[in-house]
Formats: sequence, structure tokens, C-alpha cells
Amino acid sequence: MSMDAIVVMIFSIVLLWGGLGYFIFRFVKNRKFKKSDL
Repeated sequence: MSMDAIVVMIFSIVLLWGGLGYFIFRFVKNRKFKKSDL
């Protein structure tokens, strides 16, 4: 395995988990503050 492939793999995994965490955070925030949001 080349260094570039490893870097791309790590970057894609970090991006995927970052996106998941962001959506979960927004979902929880919207559930908590539904009154002020709407």
C-alpha cells in the first residue's frame, strides 16, 4: 500500500465520521430546542 492511498483512506474515514457526528449533533439540538427552532 502506498502512502497516498493510506492518507486518502484516513481522510475519507475522518470526513465520514465528522459528517455523521455533525448530523447527530444537529438532530439532538433540534430535538432539544424544538420550540425555539419552529
